[in-house]
Amino acid sequence: MSELDPHGTLPRLAPYRTWPGSLVLFTLIVAYVGGLVTWNSNTPPGEPVTPDVRIAVGEGVSYVPAAGWNLDAATIKAGEKHGVTREAAALSIAAKKWTGSPQTPLERAKQAVLSAKELRHVDASRPFQTASGFSGTTVGYSGKSIQGRLWAIVDTKDQVAVIIDAHATPNQFRGVKADIDAMVASVQLEATP
Repeated sequence: MSELDPHGTLPRLAPYRTWPGSLVLFTLIVAYVGGLVTWNSNTPPGEPVTPDVRIAVGEGVSYVPAAGWNLDAATIKAGEKHGVTREAAALSIAAKKWTGSPQTPLERAKQAVLSAKELRHVDASRPFQTASGFSGTTVGYSGKSIQGRLWAIVDTKDQVAVIIDAHATPNQFRGVKADIDAMVASVQLEATP
């Protein structure tokens, strides 16, 4: 026993209320989430693209966005990358100088997608060719809430690599697949002199 506690018992703490603090925390969370939802609802989508107008990506690469898609300002890097969105679907095209192996750009793009998205399945790579004569390698990927496809085109003559990434929710991907295929087919590379 100590001099401060002659009876050998510790003093009982007075009960305190936790509900006021919990109510304040709950109110802050509701206000934060409600604010984000309101902001998202009131933020207009990107500027609509003009149908049938060819857009230059960079390194002589261009494409024609499908009607009903909007510019994705967060994706666009002048002379290097361009992108469009439609609801939860997105397509981006990147073009840059390349002097390495023709397989490396696809492998790098796959690694970037694997690290950025929670994927459950990645298809085996397979060759493809567009109507404009581009050929390369493509691979599909999917996850719990995402489905997408990567295309890699390496023009060894002009030393240009083109990476196309299209993704959406699984249901929406099926709905925009025709638009995505048309945009991929429209990709062209101007011959360098």
